[in-house]
This record gives sequence, C-alpha cells and structure tokens, in this order.
Amino acid sequence: MKKVLGINVNLSAVSWALADRAESDCETGALLRAGVRVPNLSPVEKLAFARGDATATNLQRKEQRVIRRMRNRYLLRRQRLIEALRREHLLSPSDLLSEDGPDTTYETWKLRAKAASERISLPEFSRVLLMMNKSRGCTTKRRIKDTTWFDELHAGDLTYGQFICGKVLAGEPLSGQLHLRADSIAEFDRVWDRQASSHPELTPELKAEIRDRIIFYQRPMKSEKSSVPFCPYESWEREIEGQGAKVRIKRMGSRVAPRSSPLFQRMRIWEVLNNLTLWPFETSVKRSITLEEKCALAAELEFREEMSSDEVLEFLFQEEAKGYSMNYSSIKGNVTMARLAQFLPKEMLAFDPLLPKEEYERQLPFRLWHLIYSLLPPVASHLFARR
Repeated sequence: MKKVLGINVNLSAVSWALADRAESDCETGALLRAGVRVPNLSPVEKLAFARGDATATNLQRKEQRVIRRMRNRYLLRRQRLIEALRREHLLSPSDLLSEDGPDTTYETWKLRAKAASERISLPEFSRVLLMMNKSRGCTTKRRIKDTTWFDELHAGDLTYGQFICGKVLAGEPLSGQLHLRADSIAEFDRVWDRQASSHPELTPELKAEIRDRIIFYQRPMKSEKSSVPFCPYESWEREIEGQGAKVRIKRMGSRVAPRSSPLFQRMRIWEVLNNLTLWPFETSVKRSITLEEKCALAAELEFREEMSSDEVLEFLFQEEAKGYSMNYSSIKGNVTMARLAQFLPKEMLAFDPLLPKEEYERQLPFRLWHLIYSLLPPVASHLFARR
C-alpha cells in the first residue's frame, strides 16, 4: 500500500486529499482524508492571493500583533511610572496629566524644553516624564531614513525636547520623524539633574528606578543559540539513551561561525581567490592566479574591507594592470580585522586559523572579537555592520 497526497491550488481555493493506493491485486485503495480551504478575503487580499502572494494576509496580522504588543508595553510602563511618582508624592490623583483649556497646544513640549534649563513644578515634571515614556526613540540608526534633523540636533547644545519645541514653534510638521534612544537618555539625565537641584525629592535612587527600570527598561533578549545550525563538516550524530529503552539521535560538534568571525572572514577571502579568473587581452586565454599571487593578495585583503578590480589588477601586475580583466568587479576583504586595525596595531592582530581549535581561540584577535560580539552587542553591530 502506498500513500499519496494530492493538492489542488487554484484562484479561489486550495483542496487536498490523502489516499491509500493499491500496489497489488490483493490490496484495496481508500480515501483517508480530504479537505478544502476557501479563503474569506477582502477584494485586495483576493487579488494578492491570486498573484500567489501567500504572506500578504499573515504579514498584515503580524504587523497588527506587533503594534498591540508595543502599545501594551507602553501602557504597562506608564502605569508603573504613575505608581512610582504617586508613591514618592511627586504626583497626586488630582493633578492633570494632559493639556487642557484654550491655547494649551504643545504646552507639554514647552515644559519639556524649559525643564532642561529652568525650574518647573513637580506635577509639570511628572508630565514631562510621561511624555518621555511615550516615545523613547530607536536603539539604532537603521530605521531613521532622513538624518537631517538628527544632524541638526547634534550640531547644537540642545536636548531633544528643546529641538522639537523649536520646530513646533516654527510651524514645521512632526509626523514621521524618528530619533535615537541615546538622545532621549541624554535628555532625561540633563532634565533630571537640573530639576534635582531644585527639588530634593528627586533622589539618585529614584532616578535609577525611573530611568533604568521603568522608562528605558529593555527586557533581556531570549538566547537563540540552539537555533544556530551545526557545521556540516565538523559535526556528527550520536545515539543517546533516554528513559527506558528509548534512544534518540543528537547532533554534536561545532556550530556555524557568525559572519563577522575571523574564521568566516578568512574563509570568504580564499573562496573568492580560488574562483578568481584573469583574462589577458593579448592572448584572450583565461587563467587562474598562482598560489604565490593568492597568498600575496590574501595578505593585502587581511586589513582592507574591499578592493575593486582595478586595485586588484594593479596590485598583481602594477604597470601591466591595464592588460588584464577579471571575473569580479570587487573583492571583499577581512572587514573584522580592518575595523579592529583602526584601534590596534596590525602586529597585535596576527591570526592563524590553521591552529587547533583550542589554540586559535586563545589568539588575541579571536578573543577580542568574541568579547565584543558576545558581551557588547550594540558595539558589535556598529563595528562589524555590513556596508
């Protein structure tokens, strides 16, 4: 008996069937299960379904789910902030937390700008903190497409609140503008220190609680180490006995290296060099580069992020470079070593990947990279980011 799965996909529905097919005269085929899915979609979603865009509906649901989560986390931070302010008698239940009355539009922005240099009352300061809690800023620059405001902010000695207040009073629109989390934290410190000089209730312990455990609290990320695949060349399967007579297969060995690892960077260089082909214009007979040329070019790429084809040919043939062409427009070098070489002498970054694992992991470049990569993720993402 052979099991057969049949699937029929058309513009309006997806149907399927699972059946047993007889392979001899003594067997009888049978339909085991069958089903159909008729999507209940809007006209726009039906058009996307007809185009084969299967992720259109799920993507929209995912975005809405992310928005709900972000809103719930914001409301939780707001609740904890209000409770902390009322516990320390900085805010009473009767205090107004929003703008009210005529001519009060952008009043909180004005208070936020004023708080960095002048004294304000504790209820007003509480409103400023609630505004900071509402928009904490982005942790990286990747989401900021227009950096014009970012450059203007850092050009002068202004807080983010002072900068935005100036834009508001000038009548410039604010929609769609993002800022960095670091700017919000710097503004918080400056505003708190100024108001603490006038209000003894603003203690350093309260500052640490509101800043690090409420407004700018960042929950620890879950480890995804278990999802990193194993290297196909340096891993193996082993049978492990479980409870009773159960035996399970477990994969063991080395996992794949991150893109910024010195091992991966060196491997990528040699992978390209082994596939590098040259065409002399005089003979039009292509050839691979020699081992000596590979070693010399690899040494040059060790502390360079990239070399164009013209630079490679000039390095290999000097004055005769114009008589050759190659099959790569550019060759990416060892980005990790090139970035580290901006801060350390090249002599300290000597790295030999052919040593046994226990020995090459003790080399200074590998230990330095591993320290930055594992303990300082924001620094690693900035230092080793792909460009």
